Amino acid sequence: MAADARSAVRRLPGVREVGVVLEDHYTGDEINAAVGRGGCFADAFPGETEDSLDALRELFQRKALVARQARVCQALLARGLDHATVVALRVADLPDGIDAERCVQLRRELGLPHGSGAPALVAGDGTAIPTHDLDRWLRRARLVSLSLESNGGICRSLLEVRYGVPDATHEEVAA
Repeated sequence: MAADARSAVRRLPGVREVGVVLEDHYTGDEINAAVGRGGCFADAFPGETEDSLDALRELFQRKALVARQARVCQALLARGLDHATVVALRVADLPDGIDAERCVQLRRELGLPHGSGAPALVAGDGTAIPTHDLDRWLRRARLVSLSLESNGGICRSLLEVRYGVPDATHEEVAA
């Protein structure tokens, strides 16, 4: 994140120098030193990491795609569509909304079929999800979604505790 933030700010017009400091991370000193030198994550831990985080980024994008597709699928099923109809849909048939838009964007970034005639819901290899496999795929997709949301919840809680940034998704539980 620190290297990405540095790169994004450096691309802005008129920016000559950028200083990014990663706080509250157990290896923050190492990462800050490497990023401060203009290096990447691997430069912070020579010999301990791969040269690039591209594989990790792709993994997170794939998980995000699964989670978004699950939300789209659940919404379609909630509208009363049956399994066969849902898996027969194409990208052009997706309902308007941020989840469908993000699915298409992620598929584009991952090199998966994303044109209007491509299947609306795809497996990791870009193929359509078979009707008989939709329930199993949806169960797994819910687990991926839960994992992502759990990690996000931990981060939001840390922000709230450390810096007083309220968690907009937090709901009070009545005792």
